[in-house]
Amino acid sequence: PRVDVPPFPGFVGSFLRDQEGRRYVTNVGGVMSAGLNDRDTALVLNWVMSNFGQTSLPPGGFKSFDAAEVRRLRDNRPVDAVALRRQIAQRLKARGVVLPDYPWP
Repeated sequence: PRVDVPPFPGFVGSFLRDQEGRRYVTNVGGVMSAGLNDRDTALVLNWVMSNFGQTSLPPGGFKSFDAAEVRRLRDNRPVDAVALRRQIAQRLKARGVVLPDYPWP
């Protein structure tokens, strides 16, 4: 919260319950600014989902990210990741999926 990052444990997997969620988590600021190549980004995203997704992941778990998917999602980067998150959160909320408060306006 001090650095405007919502909590991961129990929530981060929720984004994968939305059709745009994989695009969002691949293109958030912290992921984009990490300087990782597509392969390493996929590895980190898989680690985050496996370690922090817990019960928030889609039923049956999640399909692992790979370098080709990360490249495709990065090539289709949202103009405004915050706006995309709001849209995803609204759709998830309508389905009863809870996300933590988001510190960005």
